[in-house]
Amino acid sequence: MAAGLVACKADDLRASGWRAYDRGDYETALVETRGLAEEGVADAQFRLGLMYQDGKGVEQDLVEAAAWYRLAAEQGYAAAQVNLGLMYLDGSGVVQDTDMASKWLRLAAEQGIAEARFSLATIYHPDLPWRTTIARDEIRDYATAANWLRLAADQGLAVAQADLGWMYLHGEGVEQDDVEAAKWLRMAAEQGLGVAQANLGLLYARGQGVPRDERQAAYLLGRAAEQGVTAAQLQLGLMYARGEGVAANPEETARWIQRAAGNGLAEAQINLGLLHLRGDGVDADPAAAAKWFQRAADQGLPTAQRHLARMYQHGRGVPRDPVSAYAWYSIAGSRGDAASAAELDVLAEALTPAEIDEAKRRAEAWPGTHPDEVLSGIGEPH
Repeated sequence: MAAGLVACKADDLRASGWRAYDRGDYETALVETRGLAEEGVADAQFRLGLMYQDGKGVEQDLVEAAAWYRLAAEQGYAAAQVNLGLMYLDGSGVVQDTDMASKWLRLAAEQGIAEARFSLATIYHPDLPWRTTIARDEIRDYATAANWLRLAADQGLAVAQADLGWMYLHGEGVEQDDVEAAKWLRMAAEQGLGVAQANLGLLYARGQGVPRDERQAAYLLGRAAEQGVTAAQLQLGLMYARGEGVAANPEETARWIQRAAGNGLAEAQINLGLLHLRGDGVDADPAAAAKWFQRAADQGLPTAQRHLARMYQHGRGVPRDPVSAYAWYSIAGSRGDAASAAELDVLAEALTPAEIDEAKRRAEAWPGTHPDEVLSGIGEPH
C-alpha cells in the first residue's frame, strides 16, 4: 500500500511539474522536476536536461544537460537518447564523437523514433540538403542512409521525405528515379516544407518526373518563397520576368529577386544588378548595379565578377579603374569565364606593366569561393 502511495505521489509531482513548465512557471517546474530526477525518474531527468539545454529556470549549461540526458538515456528513454546523440554529433556539452552519436541515435531509432532515424541517415550521407552533421569519409554509406531515410519518411517526417526525394533525384543510395523523387518531395511539400515545395516546383517547371506545368511550378515556388526559401524567391522572380506560369510583371520580378538578393543569394544579387542596369521594375541605377555585382562577385560568381570588371573598365556606377577591372577579369577568367579571359588582352593594351603586375597581385590575393550558378537569369543588359 505504501509503495502505491509513493508511486501516486511521484505521478502527481510529475504532472504538476509538467503543467508548471508548460505555463512558463519554470521555477516551480525546476523544484518538482529536479526532485524526481534525483530519484531516478527517467522522464524527469529528460525534462531537467531540456531545462538546462534551453536555459529555462536555470542558467543554460550544456554539460549539465548532457549529464541528465545520459541518465535518462541509459534507462532507455528514447527522447533523451535522441538529444544526447545530437549533442555528440555537434559537440554540444560533450566532446564531439560520431561513434557515440551513432550509438545513442541507433538505440532511439530501434525504438521507432523518426528523428533519430533521420539523424542517422545524415551521418552516413554528408551531402544531404537537410543534414545535421558532416559524416566522416570512412562511414559514408549512401545505401544505409537511404534505408534510414525511408523508415523516417514512411513515418511522415517531412525533412526525411524531402531528403529521400533528393536521393532519388540524384541516384545516390537508390536507383535514380525522377517519378519517385517527385512522389517524396510532394509528400514533404504537402506538409508545408518550403524547400520541398521549391524543389517540386522546379520539377514541374522542367517536366521532370511530373508533367510540365508552369502554373503549378509558380504556385509551389510562391509558397516556398513566402516562407523565405531564397532559391524559390529567385526562381519565382525569373518566372515573372519570363511570364512563365504567371503574367509577366517587372515589379514582381524585382520584388522577389530583391528579397533573395537581400538574403545573400549570389545568383539573385547578379540578377538584381542587371535589373538596375536596365531599369526593369526598379530605377535605372548603375551605382546600385555595381553594389550588387560586388556582393555576388565577393561570393565567387564568375559572371558577377565579369560584370563588375566591366563597370570598373567603363566607370559605370563606380570610378573608372582599369587596374581593378583587370583584376576582376583575371579572377573570373581563372574560374572558367571565357568572356573575361578574352577581355584581358584588350585591357592589357591600356595598362603599364606595373599596373598589370598590381592587378595580378590583387587577383592572386582574392580569397573567394565558387558557388554554383543558375542555368538562366535576367540576361545581359542591352
